[in-house]
Amino acid sequence: RLFKKTILIATGAGIAPVLPYVFSADKRDVFVIWVARTPETVFSKEVYDPVASLPNVIIHDTKKGHPDMLEMCLRVVHDWGAEAVYIVSNKPATFKVVQGLSEVGVPAFGAIWDS
Repeated sequence: RLFKKTILIATGAGIAPVLPYVFSADKRDVFVIWVARTPETVFSKEVYDPVASLPNVIIHDTKKGHPDMLEMCLRVVHDWGAEAVYIVSNKPATFKVVQGLSEVGVPAFGAIWDS
């Protein structure tokens, strides 16, 4: 394994590619940050409940406002000791998080929209 502790950030339906990690046997080394509007009502219980039951998770409902995902992620990197971050989000959020983390030396990966 390349990284021992990883943060997976998803916004909205971006949770879909994160689900294989949610359903994997060992969840201790993954921290999920999910930002979505009313995810407990928009997504099925089969999606929401397993994510919400993770030992390391933040679910932010954007109905209460949009968080600064870079700040949120940096806090988790510092407090939890994550070694890398993967993000599945829109272009502006992905660029902000990847660039911000890269500037402080945290490996961060997301779509690059180059095609």
